[in-house]
Amino acid sequence: MYAKLSLCAKREKVKIEEERFGKLSDDAFDNYQSQLTLGESIEDRKGFEQVLETFGQDPDVWPSIFKMKYQHFL
Repeated sequence: MYAKLSLCAKREKVKIEEERFGKLSDDAFDNYQSQLTLGESIEDRKGFEQVLETFGQDPDVWPSIFKMKYQHFL
């Protein structure tokens, strides 16, 4: 949305608004990326907990794909 506003300001030749909305766009994208990383780690943990629930606490009886995927939790 901020990128669109920045383009509108550019079209209208309002440099201050263009820069302001450009910065807001960059800030929003940075925030999105940090939240995405956090969400991916939460989902990874949920997957690990589901594997624990399904196959038990002993990783030796897990299918090898899950051992490799969740090695960082073991």
